[in-house]
Amino acid sequence: MANEPIIGEDKTVKNIEEKMDPTEARKKRCEPIILSVLQQMLDKEILYSDVAYIEQMVLQYMEALFKKISYDHQQTIFQGLVTSLQKSLKDASDILWEKEGETISLKDIDKVLQEDKKEVE
Repeated sequence: MANEPIIGEDKTVKNIEEKMDPTEARKKRCEPIILSVLQQMLDKEILYSDVAYIEQMVLQYMEALFKKISYDHQQTIFQGLVTSLQKSLKDASDILWEKEGETISLKDIDKVLQEDKKEVE
């Protein structure tokens, strides 16, 4: 009794194959429409017929390119400033203080300022 088919249901292989898969049916209906739409979208006459749209897109691309170039230039300048500042701090640590920046004390600063004061007088 446990393996008997449900009443009214035919479980033969032939009947299962005859049943249509709804996904496949939808795919068969939609593919020609999708191909037609894509062909129309890529048609040069249609694509380039709207001059206002083309001008707008060219302006948007130019604006995006200008922003990218400006950003890259800003980054280059900023990196140059950071490098210059790091070099200046290293030179100050090596030449002026003769020690690392973390070990400079107020006495060291006072000593350098007093030496500068004597040179000015």
